[in-house]
Amino acid sequence: MGALSAKLLPLYANKLANFATREDYEIVDAMCMLTDCMEYGPESLFQMIAPQALDKFTEIMQVRGSDNQDLTQTGVFGLGVIAQRIAPAEDFRANLTRICQAVNWVYD
Repeated sequence: MGALSAKLLPLYANKLANFATREDYEIVDAMCMLTDCMEYGPESLFQMIAPQALDKFTEIMQVRGSDNQDLTQTGVFGLGVIAQRIAPAEDFRANLTRICQAVNWVYD
C-alpha cells in the first residue's frame, strides 16, 4: 500500500482539492478511483480516505452536481460506500446526518 498512498492517491486527491479548476470528467475519474479504494481496499486505506472524502464529495455535489448528473451519482455512490464501511456503529451514527443531508440535497 506504500506506493499507492504515497504516489497514486495524491494525484487523485489534488484533482478534488482543486475541483473548481478541473473538468467534470477529471473530477468523476478522481471520485471513482477514491471510491474504489475505499470499497475494495483494506481498512487502513479506507480510514485514510473516508473522512476527507465525506466532506469533499458532499462539497462537490453541492457546488457542481446540479450541472452534471455523473458527479452527483458518483458522489452519492461514494457516500454509500462510506456509510457501508464505517465501523463501529457509533462512527456511523456520528456521520449519518451529514450523509443523509448530502443525499437529500439531490432531491431538493
